[in-house]
Amino acid sequence: MTFRLDLDGTIHTIDIAARKPEILVEIDGRAPVEAGCSGNRNDLYVEVGPEDTFKVATAQDGDLTWVRMNGRTFRVRIEDPVAAAQDSAGGNDDIRAPMPGTVIEVLKAAGDRVSRGDKVMTIESMKLQTSLAAPRDGVLAEVLHAVGDTFNKDATIARLEPLAEDD
Repeated sequence: MTFRLDLDGTIHTIDIAARKPEILVEIDGRAPVEAGCSGNRNDLYVEVGPEDTFKVATAQDGDLTWVRMNGRTFRVRIEDPVAAAQDSAGGNDDIRAPMPGTVIEVLKAAGDRVSRGDKVMTIESMKLQTSLAAPRDGVLAEVLHAVGDTFNKDATIARLEPLAEDD
């Protein structure tokens, strides 16, 4: 399993190379190291490699996590792969479905102002519900599907337009 992590503005690629017998984590292509966590939310320890154990404190703020470790505080955010794919494909004006499915809930309407990350719609595919979010700040130009509508993978669900100059 691979994901991208924004650590204080620097993107790192994290790959879980193996899960058994231990979890091996590869960070930015370096040699895999053993990693693990123990304790609970109020008394959490992170182990990296055979000799390094750190006491960690965390606080959640939306999709942002603040991590305090070794006297330093880090801002951590796991990158949304759907938003990252839309950004790299130049599709910032379209909100697309990452899988085929059905619209469960429409949270915003055409003409609504949205900020990056605002949930626009909830979809369901094979009993898994997913929220589709605005990939950038803007105004919803159109919402192309209503509750109960079905769609294919990569279907455009809604379109954004830039904010007016005076907004």
